[in-house]
Amino acid sequence: MDPHKNIFYYYRGPRHKSSSEEYTAADRVQIEDNTTKALINVLEGASEAVLRQFLNYLGITRLSSGGTHFALQRSHVPDLGAQHKVILALAPTADIEEGNASNGRGRPDAWLYSPSFVVLIENKTFSRLNCAQLQRHAASIGATEQDIRVMMWAELYLLFSSIKPENNTDWFLLRHFIDYLELIGLAPFTGFTSDDFDFFIMRDEDYKRIIKGKLSAFAEELCARLPAEITKAYPDQHVGRLIPGDDRDAWVALRKPQENTDIFKQCNFNAVLGKDGLRLSAVIRNGRHTDKNKAIGRFYSGIKANRGEFTSLLKMLAPDYELRIYERTSASGEYPRQGDEYWHLKSILSLDVAIDAVIDYLIIALEEIDFPGINVGKSISRGNPILADKEQLLTISAQAIQDLNKVLKFLEIA
Repeated sequence: MDPHKNIFYYYRGPRHKSSSEEYTAADRVQIEDNTTKALINVLEGASEAVLRQFLNYLGITRLSSGGTHFALQRSHVPDLGAQHKVILALAPTADIEEGNASNGRGRPDAWLYSPSFVVLIENKTFSRLNCAQLQRHAASIGATEQDIRVMMWAELYLLFSSIKPENNTDWFLLRHFIDYLELIGLAPFTGFTSDDFDFFIMRDEDYKRIIKGKLSAFAEELCARLPAEITKAYPDQHVGRLIPGDDRDAWVALRKPQENTDIFKQCNFNAVLGKDGLRLSAVIRNGRHTDKNKAIGRFYSGIKANRGEFTSLLKMLAPDYELRIYERTSASGEYPRQGDEYWHLKSILSLDVAIDAVIDYLIIALEEIDFPGINVGKSISRGNPILADKEQLLTISAQAIQDLNKVLKFLEIA
């Protein structure tokens, strides 16, 4: 998908090359307005069949012979005597905050209206919906709280994806709108495509929002399928930054609460997306093998003290998993720190042969590398159809995290 060819895509203008800021406050307002306009453009420009399916989804089954009118950012529209009234509240999540919405704009974002129905649209693309604002909108057209319909953008994405276009215009508008929602991070996770992997070759800055959005949505769906034992211990879903000019892969981590007293707080689960595919892993980092109060030191001493248990663990993971050994170096200082480091791959060890030799080699590597990093995981190569199959990918990924949880549990118990 080329963002530059999307008819709804919003160009933000130049940004400082060193800036990692995704959106300014002005960007957020502009994107919210642009997204509302895109939705109205589709509903007004497509065939009546598209509009009818959208309205039917809202419970409006009768269209007026007088036609449907559309409006953007008006405080009110002509009263045509409509009896069916809907306040459509669109947002990234279904959460509604209480309290005063005095800081928000008072006018609705859009309207659809006819002699038989009125749909008032309130759109949020970044923030949460506000109860007081929705109540004021309802009162302004003589509607009640029961007429408020909350819809997540992901839900709208799936609705429009399910509509079969009747002509080329319908296909064009629906395809571009669906792609646009992906571009601004409002689409649900549906799997990874070749465009996602191509990003790491071409590095189109406008596409990186899709990558971050997909990884975030993937992590959210993945966590919903994990046992409570894991999500309670690793509740934080943290997406790494993609800084302009940096050629590193994209990643999302399932992290522990970042408490200074926890020596294992930097050990987590990772999903790393790059040009070659997706890798799911357990990560062990922080310190040297001689640091008994840091994770690497505890891992080293745990292997030596409980070699038999560690051998059994690696045999259980074979042959689907592998062990990777890295050297961690600082990106800007003397010592590598989380978020300010480079990982240099030193060895990839298969777990389906000579486990004793693998462990011997690992012990030597931990001793000889100044700041080692350990990654136990499995890779799904680009081109594997599993990556584009949401359900199959999430099922395999959830099982992988449960398998790899045994590695992090060994680390903490050892």
